[in-house]
Amino acid sequence: SSLSTSEDTPLTITIDDVTYTDDNYEGSATYSLIIQDGTNYTHEGNTITPIANFNGTLSVVAVVSDGLLSSAPSTITVTVSSVNDAPVITGTSSLSTSEDTPLTITIDDVTYTD
Repeated sequence: SSLSTSEDTPLTITIDDVTYTDDNYEGSATYSLIIQDGTNYTHEGNTITPIANFNGTLSVVAVVSDGLLSSAPSTITVTVSSVNDAPVITGTSSLSTSEDTPLTITIDDVTYTD
């Protein structure tokens, strides 16, 4: 299935989101998906969160377990869409004025990132 989330937004991945086979297991198995550590995301259980401000294609590493054995690690692709972040002031000009004298501060008096 196609998985996606927005920047900075957690996503829970379930066993139903992946395709797997288990040709040698006899009996009834309870399958589980186990997310592993990877690059550009953190995880708690099966909920992944892209690192701050990451957007693009996220490769999430996971295995499927039948309760006895686990598959080889496989990659689940998640599309992370960008969001409009608020601007951040990163510096200011040194300004001064005399007592009781108005001071006008303009956008040119600050440095910022957006």
